[in-house]
Formats: sequence, structure tokens, C-alpha cells
Amino acid sequence: MMNTLLLRRNSLYNFLQTVLVLLALTSITALMGWLIAGGNGVVVATAATVFMLIGAPQISSAYILRTVRARPLERHRFPRLHALSAEIARRAGLAAAPKLYVMPSRAMNAFALKSRDEASIVVSDSLLRNLNLREMAGILGHETAHIRNGDLYVMVMADMAARLTIVLSMVGQVLLILALPALLATGIHLSIIPLLVLVLAPAVTVLLQLALSRIREYQADADGVQLAGDVYGLISALRKLDRQQSVFWRQLLPRPWSRSQPSLLQTHPPTPTRIERLLGLQQPHHQSLLYNAGNQGSRPVIF
Repeated sequence: MMNTLLLRRNSLYNFLQTVLVLLALTSITALMGWLIAGGNGVVVATAATVFMLIGAPQISSAYILRTVRARPLERHRFPRLHALSAEIARRAGLAAAPKLYVMPSRAMNAFALKSRDEASIVVSDSLLRNLNLREMAGILGHETAHIRNGDLYVMVMADMAARLTIVLSMVGQVLLILALPALLATGIHLSIIPLLVLVLAPAVTVLLQLALSRIREYQADADGVQLAGDVYGLISALRKLDRQQSVFWRQLLPRPWSRSQPSLLQTHPPTPTRIERLLGLQQPHHQSLLYNAGNQGSRPVIF
């Protein structure tokens, strides 16, 4: 059985972290507006953020599917995969199972698209070739958790705040350069702190955005294994993905650049840390089972 107490504690911890990061991103955006135009700048920055948040989620996922050359995953070729996805979606309380797509790629990858009411999960053909059904169930559980938790919208919010901050930073720097001759002529002293904020704010927002992504990945791991009813399927899949990514970077880049990039600059947490957290969710003496989602009742299937 799952360690429900640890699940709840981690869920609360991740929620608080998410709120703090989003507040930090919003505060930086408001600060940039204030530096440029005072109180009116704060109002304009806030209004622009709201406008971007309303417009961004309306973008269809069809464009992304075309970009990655994704095609529907045929139900007659992968009936058990579709059955697993439907069962995981049912456990997640989704109105309908996400549509499954496959994209051509040498990298093992998967991601979710759209909102809770109209969702899609895209997996690479390399993922299908290298993972067994139990491991795929872990991946589907993870991506379905992203959909249920609204992570797609949360990351859109963070992305819009980061983009707006970058634009405001550029505007502020241009205005400062244009006003610099007049400021020097009048002898007005410029404080170094606003200058540092203008220059460093974009980098800070990007780091906060990456941190938010890692937080949501931890939560999707925990919720995903709960939906799939199996910790070890996702752990095995993560190990395979990590091995392939390590080989890819060693082949692509010479030393010492082939080493893993700092965790601060990654969108996903380090795999060993993710696995360690997942192992903490599993009570001892529990046989890893995933119940079949087809027409075979509740008979357990061990993959």
C-alpha cells in the first residue's frame, strides 16, 4: 500500500512551494512595472499579465502535434495501452481519457497537452520500443497526474510571467539608455539597486520557472504512482530514460561539457532524487501490482 501520510505531506509541501514561486514571479513582474512607471506601471503590468493568461490557454494543441509530427496511437495496435490509459483517467476523475499520440523521435520522451477537459498525451516511438507495459503505465500515470493537477495551466502562468518580465526588462533598459545623457547632464545620482533589478530580473524569473517545473514533476511522480497503483514501474522507466539521456549527452558534447548540467538549470529533478522519493512512498512487504483496465474484472496482472 502507498504511504498515504507521506503522500499528503509531500502534496502540501509541493503546493506551498508552487504558491511561493508563483507569488515571487508575480512580484517580480509588478516590481518591473513599478521601476518603469511607478504605480501606473504596476497596474499596466498586472493587466498585461491577466490578458496574457486569458489568451494563452486558448491556443490549440493541434499546432504542437503538427510540429512534432505526432499521429494518433492506433487502438487496435495498442489495446492494452489504451485500456491502461482509460483506467488511470478513471481513477484520476477525468471526464474522458486523454487522447494518445505517438511522435517520431530517437529520444525517449512523453508530455501532456491542453487542459483537464480536453487532454492529450504524446509519447515517442522510442519510448514504445524500450519500455514494457508496466513502465508505460508509470509514464501514463505521471502525465495524467500533470493533467489532473492543472500543471499545464500553472506552467503557462509561469511562462507568461517570465516573458512579461523579460519584455519589461528590455523596455526599462532601453528607456534608461535613452535618458542617460539627460541624467548625466543634470547630475542626478542613479542607484545601483534598480539597475541590478532591471538586468537580473529575467535570469531570476527563468530560474524560478525551472524551479516550479521541478516541483510539479515531484508532485506528478507521487500522484502518478498512486493512480497506476505501482511505484516500481515508474522507477524502472525513469532509470531507462536517465541512461539514454546520459549516453546522448556524452555522444553529443566533448568533455567536460558532457557532464550533467547543474540541477538548478534543469526542468526535471535529478533522477536519483526522484527515485529516492518514490521509494519512500512504498510500504514494505507490498507486491507490485497493476490491475487490468480491460474487461477482465479486477484480476491483478503482474508485468
